[in-house]
Parts: sequence; C-alpha cells; structure tokens
Amino acid sequence: MQFIRKYKIDDWESVQDKILLAIDMVKDNNVCEYANMSYSDYKVDAKPLYWEVFENAVRSSLEDYMSSWKCNDIRIGNMWFAEYTKGADFNWHTHEGCNMSGVLQIVLEDKDNATQLLGTPIDLEEGDLVLFPSMLPHRSPMLNDSHKIVIGFNWDICGSELHDN
Repeated sequence: MQFIRKYKIDDWESVQDKILLAIDMVKDNNVCEYANMSYSDYKVDAKPLYWEVFENAVRSSLEDYMSSWKCNDIRIGNMWFAEYTKGADFNWHTHEGCNMSGVLQIVLEDKDNATQLLGTPIDLEEGDLVLFPSMLPHRSPMLNDSHKIVIGFNWDICGSELHDN
C-alpha cells in the first residue's frame, strides 16, 4: 500500500483561476502571524471562499486514496491557503487531530520550493495534489527569489469496508 500519493487535478487552469480569485479577495485581510508564511487564512474559522471549488477538484483523488485503505467515508476538517514570498518558509511539522493531510500546489514558480515530505523525495509541480498520513513531517523550504501558493488541508478517512468472516 502506498501511504503517499500524488494526483494531477483535472481541468487545472480553470480550477487554479477560481482558487486564485477567491484567495485574492481575502488575502489582504490575512497577513500571516503564524509560522513564517507571507499570507495565510490558517486561523480563520469560517469556510474559505475557495472551499467548494477545491473540494470538487480533489474529490475523486480523495476517493481513490480512501478506497486503497478499504474505507468508505471522507471528512475534510479544515483547509487554508499559504502564500510564500522571498524569505518565507515553514519548517518541519506534522498535523494533529486528523489521520490524513494534503497539499495542493497552486502557484509554484520553482519546483525546488514545492512541499517536501521527510525521507520521501517527491517531484511536485503546479496542479499536483499530494496526500499523506498526517504524522509524516513535511515543510515548505525557504524561498529565495520565487513565489508559491498552496492549499493545505486536514482530512480523515474512516468507515472500514473490511469484515471478518
């Protein structure tokens, strides 16, 4: 079983445009005081404007991942955008209160700045969704002269389809 999976988002340019428009509408109100990101809505309690577009875009990927675990229920707990500009980063960390995490690369000017997973080289580009267990340390490396926007999210898979005979 693969614990880490990468998916390409269908109709990427349309999805990207809609998400970026929604982020632009709230970005100025969300200068980040959490970690070393340039902008983020991580601490906002309301569902973000891009929630529905994002959820529709990733649903089939989540269902594919879930089915490999023989589970039949998905629950997205929360999601946030994180924008990184020159000098921004987010050091190694894990997520608590969920069993899965995911990161969608929205804007990625330099592939070397993509989300990194500890001990697991993975080649990511714009439009890639990476899904992994939430206890796996991951980070955003320090950006030098580049720009990056991701959407991170916490989710749970549950409801096993396995039965003892």
